Amino acid sequence: MKNQAQSEQSFRSLLQNVLVVLSVLVLSGVALWLWFTPQPGGWQTTQRDVELKRFNDAVLLARAEWIRQGKPKQVTLNISDTTERIQMNRRGWPAVEQGCVTLWQRLADVPSQLNGEVDGQRCLFRIEQKLWQEYNAETGQISSKNAGFNL
Repeated sequence: MKNQAQSEQSFRSLLQNVLVVLSVLVLSGVALWLWFTPQPGGWQTTQRDVELKRFNDAVLLARAEWIRQGKPKQVTLNISDTTERIQMNRRGWPAVEQGCVTLWQRLADVPSQLNGEVDGQRCLFRIEQKLWQEYNAETGQISSKNAGFNL
């Protein structure tokens, strides 16, 4: 009887050890998978959010300068230690005639892989061929399109 109790105790200890080892292996596998699997968005989304805010702030600054300077055709802005001359439209918003990426470049840091196209009085900004943002030069509105990005 004593041998049987010892045998059961040994079996339980062995079973417990095997379960602990398996649990550790499964948790390690999950942790490694999470570590090496690229997460959607992440720091790139945060960086794009900052770039978008910088662009939006510069658009609003250009509008304020346009009003302050008496509604000229161009305003001069000091952005990031450089002086930029921004063409303004008749409604007092940065004009899109010089190109969307050029406009973004003059007002803020250009996000990596940014493409832009003029559509009437709108700039359609794309990243990785996906529509990301739209700037309407008639109203000054900047809207997020969230095409595959977590903004």
